[in-house]
Amino acid sequence: MKNQILLLFSLFSLIFFNSANSVCVPRNLSDLDVFDHTPSTSSSPKSNPLPSQPSQNSFPSSPQPSPAAADPSHTSEQSGSIAGAVKDSINGILGAVGSAVGGMAAGASPRPEVQKICEKTDYPPLCTSALNPVFNGNADPLNIIELLIKSASQQTKSAQGTVSQKASTPGLDQKTAAAYADCKDIYDEALDNLQEALDAIASKDIPTIQTMLSAAISDFSSCDDGFTGQPDPNAKGVSPMAATGENLMNMVDNILAIANAIP
Repeated sequence: MKNQILLLFSLFSLIFFNSANSVCVPRNLSDLDVFDHTPSTSSSPKSNPLPSQPSQNSFPSSPQPSPAAADPSHTSEQSGSIAGAVKDSINGILGAVGSAVGGMAAGASPRPEVQKICEKTDYPPLCTSALNPVFNGNADPLNIIELLIKSASQQTKSAQGTVSQKASTPGLDQKTAAAYADCKDIYDEALDNLQEALDAIASKDIPTIQTMLSAAISDFSSCDDGFTGQPDPNAKGVSPMAATGENLMNMVDNILAIANAIP
């Protein structure tokens, strides 16, 4: 019984190491043997020790492996193909999730309360796009004004970062660089005026809110003057900040319309 166990252990060890060689070291596998699962007809244990090489009678030769199995380059290509497929699948899933989240954010339907408030302004789509993401369910006009002022302030800070970056562009002519620098200072003034309007909400000081919002609108308009005034530092006579300035002016104009509607 002890010899049978030793024999089985040796056979399994032989199969394991042969399998490892077929994966790790390219070689001709025609000499490898496969364990014969056919039960032995002998009922008595073998007394002879295990030979150093299995005989052909006891261990039939394994079939010739296919070129694909023996070729290590094919194995590498197959592994690379699987890895690439997994990577593509992960990227596809992440892309789909990102697109879905982006689509929900961009295509979210405006709330009825937001539509009702914004339809009274001069630029309803702009009002809706600014208010819908931050609307907290409180339709009180002062609350709406607070939310929109904060949104306009964030947009102003973004524009301020843009002009600061452009002002330091290498090779930029001196006049244009100075105009960008002036816009940064003007945006600072606009932020101060928006903050004063925001501070006046607590005391419900509507006249101060209206005055500070009007001042902010004038600030945004002044930024373009540095590009379009004479002598004109811009060859085309068009302010590169015109679209940004118009968007900011329209945002604050919507807030002023809501403030003007308060009795």
